[in-house]
Amino acid sequence: MEKNKSIANKADNGLFTIITKALTSSKIPKINVADAAAQESSYVFLDSREKEEFDVSHIKDAIFTGASDFNYKGIQSLSKNTKIIVYCSVGVRSDQIAKKLIDAGYRDVQNLFGGIFEW
Repeated sequence: MEKNKSIANKADNGLFTIITKALTSSKIPKINVADAAAQESSYVFLDSREKEEFDVSHIKDAIFTGASDFNYKGIQSLSKNTKIIVYCSVGVRSDQIAKKLIDAGYRDVQNLFGGIFEW
């Protein structure tokens, strides 16, 4: 039985990866959870989920930016050279916010592939 669960988890993860890749831009740099966690202190994490989601859980020291009501007010003190990882639940909303940041001149922005669910 345990072997069947393992196969099902791998199939679910494969489908998750396919769907997430299809919904995110190939132009936005992505970072996987293992690499982000290994270098956690080098980055500023921006949470691009809704406030209600952020209030329930978030990555330690993350800055709430929101997605539907995103503005630069919460991050205006960050240098354009700040190393930023944007995340949401799975990586779709954060992909959109990462693009806005890059378009605004932020130079080192990455989308956390798999989002907080993978974290």
